[in-house]
Amino acid sequence: MNSIFKTIVTGIVYPVPPYKVGEVARDMLDRLAHRSMLGMRAYDLVRISVAELGFTAPVSRKMIYTRIEELGLVLCPQSFGRLLRVLYPEQPQFDGLIIGMNPVIDSEGNPQLFTVGHGPDGLWLSAVSGLEDVHWASLYEWVFVKPRK
Repeated sequence: MNSIFKTIVTGIVYPVPPYKVGEVARDMLDRLAHRSMLGMRAYDLVRISVAELGFTAPVSRKMIYTRIEELGLVLCPQSFGRLLRVLYPEQPQFDGLIIGMNPVIDSEGNPQLFTVGHGPDGLWLSAVSGLEDVHWASLYEWVFVKPRK
C-alpha cells in the first residue's frame, strides 16, 4: 500500500498561498460554501495512480472507487480540493492530482471532481468530469484518505 503522502488537519485556518482557480472549480467552491465545516481532525492522504491500483487499461471512476474500498481507503471530503491546494504549495511543476471524492454538481447539473495541479503558469485548483463512466488511464494519480486505526 502506498505510504502517506500528506496529513491534513481540518478545523484550522491556514495562510493561503497564491493560486489560480478554474471557472468550474470556482462554481464548485460557491456550491460548497454553505456546507458545514469539518471539526478539528487529522486525515492521512495517499496518492495512488490507476496503475498502482492494479489497472493496466483505462477504467471508470466507479471501478477506481470500488478498488480503493477493497484496499481500505476512503473518499476525501469534498472540501479537500481547496484544502489540499492551500497545503501543497510545494507541488512539483507539471504534477496533477485528482481528488477522490463524491462529485459536486455544478451550476449546469454536471458532476465534477476537484484537481490540484502545477502548470507552467503556476498552482491551480481546477475540476474534471465526475461522471462515473469517464475512463481514466493508468498514469492518472488520485488522492484518497487512509483511515487511522
